[in-house]
Amino acid sequence: MRSKAMLAALLLAAACGQGAEEAAVPPPAPAPADALGRINAMGRDIAAIGEYVRTSAGPTCERVFRMEDRGAVPADVPIAAFQPYIGARVFSVHCGALGAPMTDDGSGQFAIVFPADAPAPVALPCVSGGANICWTPWRDLAAQR
Repeated sequence: MRSKAMLAALLLAAACGQGAEEAAVPPPAPAPADALGRINAMGRDIAAIGEYVRTSAGPTCERVFRMEDRGAVPADVPIAAFQPYIGARVFSVHCGALGAPMTDDGSGQFAIVFPADAPAPVALPCVSGGANICWTPWRDLAAQR
């Protein structure tokens, strides 16, 4: 008798929620259309950022050995290659095997620029005008003017 009462209580409890409407789940926000919006939407997800940056560096970048978020290109940047991208977010990447040495010729090193209102990032070679522009802090580049 007791088990019949428990069974009836369970069935009643289960039936109570059947007529309730499911709460509407809002659709996910659309992905940003521009390169800067996409990289910024990734927040601090290093794996996602690393993969996006690696594929943006081009087919020669099979693996990112080192990656650095350079932040936004400052208005006073003295490097001509960066001047069209004032305000864009930049990542410096060194592609290659783990422990691959940094070379003076900049092979395997790129500055990946994420401009606002651009559909895709831009990969710039790190060596420009005889200097490696990817790893020098912005303030030090500005001081070299």
